[in-house]
Amino acid sequence: MNRILIAVAALVIACPLNAQNLFTLLPSPLTKMANSQACWGDYDQDGDLDVVIAGETATSTAVTKLFRNDAGVFTEAPSTLPGVHYPSLDWADFDLDGDPDLLLTGLDSAGVPITRIIKSKYGNLTVTALQLPGIYGGQAVWGDFDNDNDPDILLAGIGTDGFFTARILRNDNGTAFTDIGAPLTGVQSASVAWVDFNNDGWLDASLNGDSGGGMVTKLYRNDHGTFTEVPFAFAGLGSGQIKWADLDNDGDADMLECGMDINIDGHIYIYRNDGNEQFTMMDAVDNNLISSSTDIGDYDNDGWMDFMVIGVVPGCGGSAVALLNRNMGGLNFFDVSTLIPGVKNGSVMWGDYNNDGWSDLLFTGFDSYNNYSSSIYRNLGGNDGFIVNTVPEAPAGPASVPGSGQVTLSWSKASDGQTPVDGLFYNLRIGTGPDATDILAPLSDLTTGYPRIQSTGNMSHDTAVTINGLAPGVYYWSVQTLDNGYRGSLFSSPETFTITETATPEMTPALQVYPNPVTDRLHLTLPGDGPAVVKIVNLTGQTVIESLVKGREVTLDVSCLPAGMYFLRLTGSRESSAIPVMIHR
Repeated sequence: MNRILIAVAALVIACPLNAQNLFTLLPSPLTKMANSQACWGDYDQDGDLDVVIAGETATSTAVTKLFRNDAGVFTEAPSTLPGVHYPSLDWADFDLDGDPDLLLTGLDSAGVPITRIIKSKYGNLTVTALQLPGIYGGQAVWGDFDNDNDPDILLAGIGTDGFFTARILRNDNGTAFTDIGAPLTGVQSASVAWVDFNNDGWLDASLNGDSGGGMVTKLYRNDHGTFTEVPFAFAGLGSGQIKWADLDNDGDADMLECGMDINIDGHIYIYRNDGNEQFTMMDAVDNNLISSSTDIGDYDNDGWMDFMVIGVVPGCGGSAVALLNRNMGGLNFFDVSTLIPGVKNGSVMWGDYNNDGWSDLLFTGFDSYNNYSSSIYRNLGGNDGFIVNTVPEAPAGPASVPGSGQVTLSWSKASDGQTPVDGLFYNLRIGTGPDATDILAPLSDLTTGYPRIQSTGNMSHDTAVTINGLAPGVYYWSVQTLDNGYRGSLFSSPETFTITETATPEMTPALQVYPNPVTDRLHLTLPGDGPAVVKIVNLTGQTVIESLVKGREVTLDVSCLPAGMYFLRLTGSRESSAIPVMIHR
């Protein structure tokens, strides 16, 4: 086990040795809440981040409030949002109309678990009538697991029947959601997250929580819409949070999780992604921090992702803490004391509310004296000692390869003044008109590139994607770059592609190819039985690799091929349609 360089102890918490005036409390009218969550999102599309908070107050057990940001000044906005406590909140454009919509779960004022989608249109929020399984004591998040361009739902918690649950709900064109029956472990005190951990272009699912038989942390690989548990022994945690980010800037997502184990000991772990479904646990902070929450962001604009953790230290009489962990590079972290008062039983989230290029902090929860609290702390930029986060460059080299009812889109890696090239993210827009987002919505302003939510984009680190289920017609697309500070570039110049025919069905079950894009070794799961010939051809139709294979699991060495777009196909007794493969270096 490797130990990350962090000095955290009760003495440091009580008497900071490196105290710095990095943040200042912003006067704001935010409703004070605990057992709560707060979330940034530009719901009114005016170019700055607004705030929604849900939880309990000193006088009510179920409240949800919306606060509009007008050039850095927050005002409570009238709304009819359902009040919940033990909540979760997440933004996405579920109906592809260009407006961010809110996914909300928790216990309502009658003590009933609910899950609701609140539709946003021109800054007006309306609760939809969509029927979804209600949960509390858990989380629900958006993510497009089936690559049909509309966001689906991953959720876990206690259901209306009182049993622990975990489900994936498929979005059927924004009109209904269907439980796909994914084999996920049901948990309470749960956290969930989508991640493309193997860079194959398909979102995988992760969760942690109390399964009833102990704390678990699980990762499920997405094989073209079918989920299989990854056989890696993660240490189980609950009552915390699971997050993914590229903490070492090597182009794949690493796991950060906090929470408590079955012995009610608190932990903060980082798992470095080593590829091939292997991880190395980096023992980050072992200080018995429970009732915890975390978020990841680059607060000092050095291009390395940092993280903030809040929670309670039982050994200190229940003191609440807020710990900022600075990434020094190479997965070495250092605890930086910020003099921010501690928070527990709540949430923390990074976001640049005033668009000054430095990420600020949003907190909710109990303080050390069990007072309800909600606050925003402005990042002072190290008293002008930090670099201002500049906007990254837009991606170049766009290319499209249309097929039957599908297209493969690719672009070159971009650059940024702070975030290394392999740490950058991408956000894709596709529509049936020059300014449309009705096929794939990026939730960024198409003119300025301003991201309306704090996210790693709908493409993560991928620089190629295959879009399926397209009707014949002309389509417009463009892509933007996002950096570790969640700043967005301008979108690339609009490109077009034309689909001339509908998709033809596969002759056999789908061939599975991952990771994609790939650097050195390409893994295949073959359909059916019997031998087959694997061919990889370049864009001119020349066969560059040909191999006779047997069995179902195959690994191809593609390290000899130049970077670019190729196509892979099986022939023989196990025919398949051509699959685009992107090789990058």
